[in-house]
Amino acid sequence: RKLLALLQDNSLYNGSLILSRLTHKDDLLDELVILYDRTGQLVEALEILTTRLGDEERALKFCLSHPSAVSELLLKLFSIYLASSSTSDEIDPRATRLLQDHYKDLPTDKVLSLLPAKIPLSLIAKYLEKAVEDQLKKDNMLRVESNLVEYQQMKCHENLLEIKMISLLINEQSMCGVCKSPIGNKFFGRFPDGLLVHYRCFSDPQTCPISLRNYATYPFTFRDLSRRHFH
Repeated sequence: RKLLALLQDNSLYNGSLILSRLTHKDDLLDELVILYDRTGQLVEALEILTTRLGDEERALKFCLSHPSAVSELLLKLFSIYLASSSTSDEIDPRATRLLQDHYKDLPTDKVLSLLPAKIPLSLIAKYLEKAVEDQLKKDNMLRVESNLVEYQQMKCHENLLEIKMISLLINEQSMCGVCKSPIGNKFFGRFPDGLLVHYRCFSDPQTCPISLRNYATYPFTFRDLSRRHFH
C-alpha cells in the first residue's frame, strides 16, 4: 500500500516506466488504475475498475470525472454491461440504468450500434424518449442562436449602409478636430462619429483621438450619429 499512497499523493514520477513494470501484477490493480489514468489510458483504467475490480460505483465516478472523454467512457461502460447480459435479447439492468441516468452523454447513434440485433427497442424506450427530447431542445437552441447571429449581422450591415449614406462636405470652415486648423487640401480621415482629423493628427484609425472610443470594441451606429448631430 506504500506504492498506492505514493502514486496518489505524488505526481513527480514517470508513469509509463512504472506501468511497464506493473502491467501483469494482479495484486496491484488499484495502482494500475492510477497509472493508466495518469498516462491518459482511460479505457484501460475503466476496464480494470469494472471487469477486474468489479467496482461499479467507482467506475461510474471515473467516467464522470473526465468531462472531455465522458461520452467515450460511458459508451465503453455501456458495452461492458451489454456483454454481461445473459441472453442476446436481454439487457443487463446496469446498462439500462446507465442509459436512463446519463442519456445526455450517450450519443443515440452509437448506443444503437452497440445493441444486438435481437434487442427489443421497448427495453430502451425510456432512454430513446429522453434522448430525442434532449436533442430537440439542443436543435431548437441552435436555431435560436443562429437566428440571433443572423439578425445581428443584418443590423450591422444596415447600420453600415446608413453611415455610408451620410454625405461629407469639406469647405473653408471644415476644421481638424485635434489641431483645430483648417482641413484644407491636406489628407484627412473621418471617424464614424463624423469627426474630421488630419492624418498627421491621429495614429490609430480604430480609436477616436478626442473621445478615445475604440470603434473595433464599441462599434458606432447611425443612431449614435443621429443623437449627436440632430438632437
